[in-house]
Amino acid sequence: MTLSPRTKKIIFISLVVIVTGLLAYGIYFLFFQQLITPENENKNANGNVNGGTLPNTNVNRLVNRNTNVNTNGATNLPQISDIANGGLTKVTDVADVAVEAGAPTSDRTGYVYYDSATHKFYQILANGERVELSDKEFYDVANVAWSPDRNQAIMAYPDGSKIYYNFKSGQTVTLPKELNDVHFSEAGDKIAYEFLGEEENERWLAIANPDGSGQQILEPLGDRDNRVEVNMSPDAQVVGIYREGIGVDQEEIYFLGQHGENFKSMVVDGAGFEGQWTPQGDKLLYSVYNSESDYKPELYIVDARGENIGLNKLDLDLNTWSDKCAFSGSSLYCAVPNDLPTGAGLDPSLASQTTDSFYQVNLETGQKSLLAIPYSGSSQIGYSAEGVYLSLDGSYLYFRNALTGKLDKIQIK
Repeated sequence: MTLSPRTKKIIFISLVVIVTGLLAYGIYFLFFQQLITPENENKNANGNVNGGTLPNTNVNRLVNRNTNVNTNGATNLPQISDIANGGLTKVTDVADVAVEAGAPTSDRTGYVYYDSATHKFYQILANGERVELSDKEFYDVANVAWSPDRNQAIMAYPDGSKIYYNFKSGQTVTLPKELNDVHFSEAGDKIAYEFLGEEENERWLAIANPDGSGQQILEPLGDRDNRVEVNMSPDAQVVGIYREGIGVDQEEIYFLGQHGENFKSMVVDGAGFEGQWTPQGDKLLYSVYNSESDYKPELYIVDARGENIGLNKLDLDLNTWSDKCAFSGSSLYCAVPNDLPTGAGLDPSLASQTTDSFYQVNLETGQKSLLAIPYSGSSQIGYSAEGVYLSLDGSYLYFRNALTGKLDKIQIK
């Protein structure tokens, strides 16, 4: 039987519709039926999706409610400890003023400092009250070297002028501008300094009485003054330290004495040596940087007296500077930058806005632990510590916050 052209057209269209329908159903069956089932619809409705594509919003709400309960209704506030225990630790301002060129009193119950706003020197007492050290005004003081008893000071000014002042007697003496890097001896009866004249033969390491009298030349410096650090040992046998580069990542350290002593030298694995003596004067805490540390400062401690100079070196595995640390008994407390940029050893100003955490080191075992992350309760305030020291009983750690200028403390026991 021969089909008419019209009939053929109808049959062809019908086949196309049937095939299209079958393909559509196959696609639906393969890709959508397993995703949308009554069981999964119920799970989504209850918010308990296991393997679905939507987040479990009920679980998230429950976590937030639990967080709020634990923080007494405040959202996402961390737990802050009043006493340091290795986490966020409460910081207390000792006084609501900025302190400059300051130092703790000899008994570590108070703090002396210069106030550029009033041009006067003050002492913060143990109860937080501040009193004048003198009614005399000193304008534009840039830096201060304090005697150990805090009764004497040598003030430096932006133009290089130096003044000796005795807060008890009121004695004032103008010192030569050439005096630089001035340090008092532990007994307070001498000062050590670099005398930097214009000519090389007028440059030397020297000691004198605090008022500048009785000067004694110890070592000629010539053009090497940038390699010398005035750094008196507690017994005043060593007056300064001289650094000599002996390789890409090494320096030899020479100890300069009062009487021309021939002390042993020692080699350190890095450049930029900066050190401070232990209270007993038998060891040196120092920081150096090298290529392996990405030119960040690394902290070490080593024997530094007599025949033991250079022995028993201990890597403390902390990237910080020695002047950000303080001793207390057999422990060392250090402010360590949280995020130290590469090259900070070469240029410490790179870390000027970096915040710190505090670490405690057992100097007998070398073991270290995170002591405290200082926290103010505000994300707008951080802590960059300088001038770290501890109270006499070791209960509080004090520091000047370089970001605010205030004297702060945290309780550590």
